[in-house]
This record gives sequence, structure tokens and C-alpha cells, in this order.
Amino acid sequence: MTTDNLVKIDKLDKTDISLIILIAFCNLVFILFGISSLFTNIFDTFKQYILSDNKIYSIIFHVFIAGLIGGASYSLRALYQNIGHSVTPINQKYYRPLNIKVWFLWYFYRPLQGAVLAAIMICLFQHGFISLNTTNIETTESLYFQVGIGFLVGFGAHEVMGKIEEIIKVIFAKSNKKTNENSQDKVVSNSTN
Repeated sequence: MTTDNLVKIDKLDKTDISLIILIAFCNLVFILFGISSLFTNIFDTFKQYILSDNKIYSIIFHVFIAGLIGGASYSLRALYQNIGHSVTPINQKYYRPLNIKVWFLWYFYRPLQGAVLAAIMICLFQHGFISLNTTNIETTESLYFQVGIGFLVGFGAHEVMGKIEEIIKVIFAKSNKKTNENSQDKVVSNSTN
């Protein structure tokens, strides 16, 4: 085996290992909190106090928590993939150095980003800006729909941001007022000649 094919393996120091453990632990706590608040009665007193039997708050809460689970799942996935690519790469092509100190805050931000985006997306579903072929009021009130959409949005937050940008471009597009006025002037001048 030649030395050209050998891959440099990163040596993680104690700080890097501590940060990796902290990131993994916090994201696992996000996931466990989310699952226990959605599917058990552990936080029922809290939910009754916060939600106060309001259907809209309940939907947003479920979607927010599911988005938190999706974002934390993505964050953990990215963490172990980045560790794998830096510590045990298959070959030089897949090697990427792990700089956990630079990306540290992103691993905590991503679950919160997913949760907020999930809440925003369910509002867009409820008001008709985004729709699915099978979406109706009964569907969106289903806990399974709320958790499913919330998780997907949290996990795929990058793609969701692209969809939101498309919506913004459509809603807030510049008008072609000058183009319409110029074409009307031409029609009027042609009809008078």
C-alpha cells in the first residue's frame, strides 16, 4: 500500500470529545422530552396549563414538539456522519476534518429551527398557502398528521426554507405595472391611427 492512499485520521482532544458528548446528550434530551410530551401523560398538567384546551395552541404545540424531535434527529445524524467522515473515512475522497468548536452552536440551533419552522408550516397549511392533495381540516387536526408534518419539517428544515422562499417570491412579487401601462398605450395609439 502506498502512502498516497493513506488517510489522515483526526485526533480529537478532550475538549472536542466533551463537546461531542454534550451535543449528543442535549439532542437526546430534546428527543426524549418531545416523545414523552407527545405520547405520554407525563406533562399533562403542563400542557393543560399552557394550552388551556385551545385547539389552535394544541396543534401548534404538537407540531412544534415534533419539529424539535425532527431537528434533533437531524442534528444527531449530522454529528455521527461528521465524526465518521473525519475519524474513519473510507478513503481520501470522503475525508473531512471535524471542527466541532466551529459547528457547536449549529447542533443546538438546528432542533429549535426545526421546531419554529414546523409551527410556521402548520400555520401556512391551515391558511391555505401550502396544501397537500389529501389535506383537509380533519386531517390537519389529527395528531398523526401534526407529528408527521412537524417531524418532516424539522428534519428537512433546509428544504423547507427553500419552499418558504418560493412562497415569499409569489406573494411579494414585483408587479408588472409599467409593462401593462406601456402595452395599453400602444393599443390605444394603434387604434387611433
